[in-house]
Amino acid sequence: MFSNIQVLQAAAAYSVVGLHLVDSWNNYTGAHFGYSIDFPGGFNGLFFVISGFVNAEATRNRATKPLEFIRKRLVRIIPLYWALSVAIFITTLFGLKTLGIETPDLRRLILSLFFLPTFENGVLVSPTLFVGWTLNFQVPFYLLFGLALSFERYVCKEITLSACITVLYILSMIIKRPELGYYLDELLLGFVLGLLISRLHCGCPSFLERIRLEIFVTCLAIGSVFLVGTALISTGVLLQHQHAFIAIAGAMMVFGAVGLEAKGMVMRRKVVLLQGAASYSIFLVHPLILQFAGKAMILTGLNVTIPGTLIGYGVTLALVSITGTAIHLYIERPVSEALRPKPSSAPLSKFSGLRRRA
Repeated sequence: MFSNIQVLQAAAAYSVVGLHLVDSWNNYTGAHFGYSIDFPGGFNGLFFVISGFVNAEATRNRATKPLEFIRKRLVRIIPLYWALSVAIFITTLFGLKTLGIETPDLRRLILSLFFLPTFENGVLVSPTLFVGWTLNFQVPFYLLFGLALSFERYVCKEITLSACITVLYILSMIIKRPELGYYLDELLLGFVLGLLISRLHCGCPSFLERIRLEIFVTCLAIGSVFLVGTALISTGVLLQHQHAFIAIAGAMMVFGAVGLEAKGMVMRRKVVLLQGAASYSIFLVHPLILQFAGKAMILTGLNVTIPGTLIGYGVTLALVSITGTAIHLYIERPVSEALRPKPSSAPLSKFSGLRRRA
């Protein structure tokens, strides 16, 4: 486990929460003030760089079977996502407008559960749980990663994955299908960059050791500023290729964080690391918490003044943290552990102990 990467996971999750609080200000709880905050970008590209790096590191120097890898990843992401998506669908059956969904849509739910994009009259609509669009990219990446593991005896997985994504991206430019274009977004560059950072970390440790500490600090700082700046002021070419620039900024942050850890600068605060471990739960559940808290702010009149609105946002962030962490500790983690494949209980050969001692 890379502690600094855990910190980045927490930062990425809370950046998305903050972005959706800004959206609440613009369109819901703060709309009556008549002042909107222009925030055209997002921070999800950082998640993809981290995912590429973590998955490469998790399978480094291990005989990981492709199906075992895919199963472990799906076991981690599916239970909570499916439970929340089905819960949202059920609320719409009772006439509630959960996350803006006014009527129950079974087709949309089924496509969401199978991580498939939903197009209505040629227009892309969000999954039942709208943040699940990122999982629509994660799952194909896991499948490609499993495929790369199958050929790892012949060629390293980073090359196989990079080649597959490059070929598919070129095909998407030739074959003008919305589904193909959707899956081959420039955000996939984040996965590739994460893989390359992992290869550099394990394949060239002496090179990293020669890099001065200040370089890693600078990469982390510039990447952070670049990420926020790209999300804030994306126009023209920046806006057209925003996802690619966000992936590059995320790669700089991951490279800096990994380098700092190699130099001994490691985050050790358990509360921060716990937020990183709970980042998936926080990411999935926060839209529901924001909607609940926003309605409570309006009903109580807390959002009538700017100070009251800011206090409401502070309480909302606390609720997101507490709820997400509790779900991680008492639901996500126990369910994932229960569904993981159990180690073989077959009796050991009488020679196995001799081999271990040898």
